[in-house]
Amino acid sequence: MDARLAVVEEALKSAEAEVWRKSDPAAKARAQDVVNQLSESITNYEKVAAKAQAAGNAKKAQEALESAAARKVWLLEAEKSLADFN
Repeated sequence: MDARLAVVEEALKSAEAEVWRKSDPAAKARAQDVVNQLSESITNYEKVAAKAQAAGNAKKAQEALESAAARKVWLLEAEKSLADFN
């Protein structure tokens, strides 16, 4: 009986922890900050790529576009993480 009660108590603690994790305002703010920073970074890399392309520096433009592409992947994951808070 005690073992079953302990299992139920542990399940309740886990559920409460999950609810808190999804409603923690500080964690949500951090997740939003990451999304904002990545979005800004992508925009900046795309601007760098456009300027480099206009200046005839294809290598620098390609590097900037690759950096933007990598951050877009990160942004998708960050947005998924942020969505967990809603």
